[in-house]
This record gives sequence, structure tokens and C-alpha cells, in this order.
Amino acid sequence: MNWEAVGAIGEVVGALAVVITLIFLSFQLRQNTKSVRKAYRSQMAETVSNCISVMQDPAFARIMVLAMNDASSLTPEDRLIFGSFIFRITRVWEDAYFQWLEGDYDPGAWRSNRAYMLDALSNQGAYGFFETRKAWLDERFVAYVDTELAKHKQDVRLEYVSDVKNQDDA
Repeated sequence: MNWEAVGAIGEVVGALAVVITLIFLSFQLRQNTKSVRKAYRSQMAETVSNCISVMQDPAFARIMVLAMNDASSLTPEDRLIFGSFIFRITRVWEDAYFQWLEGDYDPGAWRSNRAYMLDALSNQGAYGFFETRKAWLDERFVAYVDTELAKHKQDVRLEYVSDVKNQDDA
């Protein structure tokens, strides 16, 4: 065996080592991405649960009921509490939206948070506070929410009309 053959074998072994390393790194990157997604999903679930758990407080529940029925009936203190809650949960949704856009948030988890967001913001009391704080949020998120809310409200109206029609037919 001459030196050229030894050199060629060395190059093949080196190239093979590089390919194996790249495959291993690809696998590790995929595993890391899964871990990051799982961690973010858990963090989001906990954050949303924490936001919702405040509704178990009777004083806050009273404010929520008043705000959802007639936000103008809130005292200044109640408006501050309700507005802070809506802004806090909206920032959570905004973060989830951008994580979803980047591919770092599980699409199924985003769909469930999106549905909750649209249902909550479909209420005039909640949307009124969202409307007055749009400047505090990323304009891309605001545009997305407004577009999705318009579709969501149309879907809700169609469901309502269908339900009423079915009741009339019975």
C-alpha cells in the first residue's frame, strides 16, 4: 500500500466521521427542540392556569362578572383590577402567538389558547380594555387578534342562527 492509498483511506474515514457527527448533532438538535417546546408548553399552561385561578377569589369574581356584563358599572378601582388582568392575560397570549409563529410552540396548544383568547375577547367588557391598550402590544399581534376576532364573531353568529333555526324547527 502506498502513501496515496493511505491518504485516500484517511480522507474517507475523516469524511465518514464528519457525516456521523452531523447526524448525531442533528439528532441532538431535534431532541433539544422537543425539550424546549415541552418546557414552553408547560410554562404556558401554568401561566394561563395562574391567571385563571385568580377568578376563584370572590372579590375578583365579582369584578369579572360586572365587567363582562357592563364594564361601565365598574368603580375606578375595579376597572384597574379588571384592566390589569386583561392586559396580563393578553401579554401571555401575545408571547404564545410569537412562539407559535417561530415554530417554538406546539400548534395544538396554540389552538386551545387561541380559542380561549377569542372567546374571552369576544366579550365587550374584555375587548373594551384590549381596545384601549393596543398601543402597548405588538401591532402584528393586534392585527392578528382583530382579524381572528372578526372571523370568530361571524362563526359565533352563524352557530347562533343555526341553533335558533334548529329550535324553531323542533
